Amino acid sequence: MTNEQIGSRLRKLRLENGYPQRIIAELLCVSRAGYSQYESGKRKLTADMLIRLADFYGVSVDSLLNHEIHAQEAPPADSEQAGYS
Repeated sequence: MTNEQIGSRLRKLRLENGYPQRIIAELLCVSRAGYSQYESGKRKLTADMLIRLADFYGVSVDSLLNHEIHAQEAPPADSEQAGYS
């Protein structure tokens, strides 16, 4: 799986759940521009980041890397409910 394919999966999952890049960037403690590079495949995600993303979306790391993404129960997109103000 290439960085571009992983990034494409992350983008699809983020959009399906209604999150802006800013929220996901905050989760990973990176800038929005930095997170954009992950989605475009220009930067590699660390194992820790993959685990955080999988936990956040309620999917397995394996599904982020190898399989179709089917989010089971992603947290609400409302920034206050997600813990961001």
